[in-house]
Amino acid sequence: MYDAMVIGSSIVGASAAYHLAAGGAKTLLLDRADKGRATAAGAGIVTAAMSGLGIADSWFALALEAEKYYPVLSEQLRAAPGRRIRR
Repeated sequence: MYDAMVIGSSIVGASAAYHLAAGGAKTLLLDRADKGRATAAGAGIVTAAMSGLGIADSWFALALEAEKYYPVLSEQLRAAPGRRIRR
């Protein structure tokens, strides 16, 4: 039995699953195993600067905050026991 299930390991889904698990919830992350999916290939280019044109101000503000949070999350992941994160 799980406390939480997250469907889709996009940047948002993976982050949600990580934070749930880090908070102590027994978490299941489900995703399709499609070869060549965009999340596997292009996650590094999802930034406010790359997607800022033509989106609502509230989404742009969220993207800016997420971009600022990325280095913090990267350090948390590097420090997590049993994890290997490449730079």
